[in-house]
Amino acid sequence: MIIHRPDRHIRAALAVLLTLGVLSGGGAALAQTATPSDHNWVPLLAGDSDHLVLAQVRPAESRLFGRGVTDNFTLRAAVDAPLAWCVSAAERLYVFVDDGRFFSLIDNSWTVERNLPDMALPAQISAHDALVYALVTPAIAARLPALLPADKAATTQPFDPGSASLCITRFDSRGWAGLAPCPESVTPSQEQRLAPRVGWFSDQPALFWVTGEDGVLNYATLDTDQPHWSPPSVVPDIPHVRGFWITTVSRVPTLVIAALRDGGGEQLLALRYLGSQRTGRAQWRATDLHLTNPPNDLRAGRYEQAIGFNQHLALLVTGQPATPFLQFGRIDAQPAEPSLLIDDIVTGRNSPPEGPRWVQSVTVMVLFGVLIALFVFRRGAMVQIIELPESIAVALTLQRLIAALIDLAPFLIVFAFFFGLDWQSTMQDLFGWAAGTDAASGKLPPVKALAWWGSSTGAYSCYALIMELATRRTLGKVLLGTRVISERLAPASAMQIVVRNISRFVELLPPLWVLLFLLVLSRNHQRTGDIFARTIVIRRTSLPPIESDNDDEEDEQV
Repeated sequence: MIIHRPDRHIRAALAVLLTLGVLSGGGAALAQTATPSDHNWVPLLAGDSDHLVLAQVRPAESRLFGRGVTDNFTLRAAVDAPLAWCVSAAERLYVFVDDGRFFSLIDNSWTVERNLPDMALPAQISAHDALVYALVTPAIAARLPALLPADKAATTQPFDPGSASLCITRFDSRGWAGLAPCPESVTPSQEQRLAPRVGWFSDQPALFWVTGEDGVLNYATLDTDQPHWSPPSVVPDIPHVRGFWITTVSRVPTLVIAALRDGGGEQLLALRYLGSQRTGRAQWRATDLHLTNPPNDLRAGRYEQAIGFNQHLALLVTGQPATPFLQFGRIDAQPAEPSLLIDDIVTGRNSPPEGPRWVQSVTVMVLFGVLIALFVFRRGAMVQIIELPESIAVALTLQRLIAALIDLAPFLIVFAFFFGLDWQSTMQDLFGWAAGTDAASGKLPPVKALAWWGSSTGAYSCYALIMELATRRTLGKVLLGTRVISERLAPASAMQIVVRNISRFVELLPPLWVLLFLLVLSRNHQRTGDIFARTIVIRRTSLPPIESDNDDEEDEQV
């Protein structure tokens, strides 16, 4: 009997930025039971790019905890038996319980699906789009109908497994059908981390398996129109494989490998399959993998699973001492997700700390404080045009933005090198905070990202203050031909320069970037600092030639 425990998927609300009003708050994967810890249960992980599911597998019951991109793990459903496999396909979760029953879960509602013959359990399970694929023994595959080429409907003809040790089968709304026998060199493995797995290159199934005592990793792709396997290939330069997982990260097939270190223990490697398999120009490329620190000073002892989720790798790890935890990795950038103890997830202690919510509240208060001050003290600055001589004009918004970028960019690059960050991917994290998607869910960017942005913008603000006090211009303003003056058309005073530059510390906070819209909305293209300092940024204009008084006198004499 399946126990349904409704727990609606609550997504964080996104606030909308409108004119001056602003936000309030800122391939499928597979799993089998991991190595048991000291608990009377084991974790099991499944997910895809948008969803992550953790199963707490007990002898008499399994509980499922799920999360999306912007929320935290919450209890979603339960089943009255230990799970053997679970896999995420589109927005549906498919599970095998240990007695062979097969179910699907969508919107916290269970559906009984068609079992494999004799209620057999698969050797491995995977998914692509809304279809489930399983590796089964020839005896089970021979009792299934054969699938027509090109992924068409199953026939009434029995599937022929040939002499293969394993076969690929496919599940859709009509049930299970045989897809293709595996190459003869593919055999089952007692070590689940080394068991053959199905992955995907575009729309082609790919099979991965390990051969030899040193753990050589092989792969081949299946042409479903035939069906026909390509000649096996070897994944290069990966000796002593102790575990592997094929997943998708940012739509790129990614191979995650746990390999034996020379001095003992495991190291985690990542390879991406770049190029086109059909043109023959694709190849595996090793890539940098940045991992979050394990929680509570644990050490990563054994990697159990790896799943692509939200541009990250979600890693199920058995720590040392034997404590399971969830670790996150990111390719060519620092992860935006923190490591989590599995105990904290199943007990509901994985909620974010109150700090981010406190920061969110303060940000909203500062924002509305600025808006109220503008309305009370400088309301006319939004609508009144400052009369300027014909020789000058208010600087264009694009001019000001380019000048600011010229001044800010060197600080961003230098401090990114100092903190060891990829500034482009880190900016994406800051944009998520600025847009409110992360702040609304109570999540801040990584500490390193905040330190990088704070150091860069702080140094930039000090630089702009010193340069404008000395020359009323920064390097960017010199190159773009702009200058700071008072609204009274006199040189800006030292106090005005100080006020307009101190305000940068507020304006450059990502949740307050919306204040930059004042450059467009105000009649004199003034940012917040200019409005309160009563300054404007001007540019020179070219004037038409003016006839001299002597020319007029000559005309009168004529």
